[in-house]
Amino acid sequence: MLAPVSPVDLGKQADDAGAKRQKRLDARLALTNALHDEKDAVALLEGSMRKDMAYAETVDATEADYVAAGFQMRAAPVHHKGDLAAVASVHASPGDAPGQVDLVWPPVPRARVYEIEIAAGAEGPFAHEDLSTESRTRLEGQKTGAKMYYRVRPIGANNHSGPPSAPVGIVVP
Repeated sequence: MLAPVSPVDLGKQADDAGAKRQKRLDARLALTNALHDEKDAVALLEGSMRKDMAYAETVDATEADYVAAGFQMRAAPVHHKGDLAAVASVHASPGDAPGQVDLVWPPVPRARVYEIEIAAGAEGPFAHEDLSTESRTRLEGQKTGAKMYYRVRPIGANNHSGPPSAPVGIVVP
């Protein structure tokens, strides 16, 4: 036979169960946030490493310079013959915030990195703005309200670069 339970005991048990449930939910949320933070940190590190390696491949340095900097070298260097093609077309669009411009272009075979150049006019003079290891980039801190022109130049192994794309203009949001 079961002993009778007072309503006060039932209320305390319900409160205890609710507190335990809330603790589990809080722990699950903290774990989820930690996993997202770790994924974001890894993605940021990988992007930075890709950019650093792409830049390193464009610098005029000897194998000894790379080894001295801590890089491991391939058994045999990779050589590509032929010229890099120009980026066929660049599409510019406003980013998500003021001063942001998104650029997208089709990839160029054998390009390891792309140099993004900027000018105040379509005829230039163009200056270095950024590097991207992908066929897209988001530029931040651009002059809001100004019409700016961008072009993209593919860069391959041994600092071999192709011709720049045609300039594309956009009024920076």
